Amino acid sequence: FGEPGDQRAEAYAVEGLGLCDLDQGRAEPARARFEEMLRLYRSAGNGMGEAHALRRIAGVELELGRYGEALRLLEQALPTFRAIGDRLSEAVVQMRMGECLVRQKRHDAARPVLEGVMTTFRDVGWRTCEGHVLRLTGEMLLADGDPDAAAAQLGESLRIFRDLQESLDVAETLRCLAETHVAKGNEEAATAARDEARGILVELGREL
Repeated sequence: FGEPGDQRAEAYAVEGLGLCDLDQGRAEPARARFEEMLRLYRSAGNGMGEAHALRRIAGVELELGRYGEALRLLEQALPTFRAIGDRLSEAVVQMRMGECLVRQKRHDAARPVLEGVMTTFRDVGWRTCEGHVLRLTGEMLLADGDPDAAAAQLGESLRIFRDLQESLDVAETLRCLAETHVAKGNEEAATAARDEARGILVELGREL
């Protein structure tokens, strides 16, 4: 898998281990792996690898609720992808920036960012990211007091994730839909959504 001292190969392997940690809910160990990934790419002078590592660390910061730090890291990574014309990586970074803004309740700033990247994801047929943007938009609409519009966005997000069999995203979208049902006064639908989400997470060994 690479010659001894091949820092790029080592960084790639460390990234894989970090993704395994993250998938199993071990955020802090994942962050340590991605920090090592960043160190290796910087040592090798690999700017693209460094940008990817920054994006990975930002993802952990988002997971841990440190939205300001995540946004700072994403802002560092964005110019590299933009400079080389990597449209998809640029859009993913912007989507995550939009997510940070949503979590910070900065909806006026988040909305145009998410609308812009949705065009890219639909152009290339990247349905996973389309589902993420729909869910974030639904969360904003619910927070802004429009549960009917939120339910429409979240319902479409749920259909995408069910089609793709993305179990964790199905559970997260169901959780958001449950909140929407509560806002609409439909406790029965809210309970059903929460129960389905809980069942999925139990199967995955995750907590609601």
